[in-house]
Amino acid sequence: MGGRTLGPLAAPATVLAAAAIAWGMDHGTPDRRQAIVFAAVTCLVGGLGAWILGLRAPRSPAERVATSMATVALRLLPALAGLVWLQASGSRVRAAGGGELLLVFYLAALAVDLARIIMGRGRGGRSPGAEQVI
Repeated sequence: MGGRTLGPLAAPATVLAAAAIAWGMDHGTPDRRQAIVFAAVTCLVGGLGAWILGLRAPRSPAERVATSMATVALRLLPALAGLVWLQASGSRVRAAGGGELLLVFYLAALAVDLARIIMGRGRGGRSPGAEQVI
């Protein structure tokens, strides 16, 4: 199991660590606990969904681009849906800091994922097969 399988789990692990820190700092009220759990679960759903999709190796350059776009959408859409819910009907969770926690958890996961991608070892250039053209 190399970086392709376990490396993307760094972002969900970061969300869990950030949630643990938030929990340790302030979890005195039920609304605050609900806000922490809401933000963490929302970010984890997107991160784990993107990881599962990324496990499948693309077979063509077009599929590689489509998979990358889909993983970005899977990371972003749950967070956006969570913000929409907070604005529409999550007033207690929003008042307890749910929006801010969601933002912090999402940005922490994004920063770790970008660092992993940028700083990770490259596999070198991929050359297309004899019958493929990029």
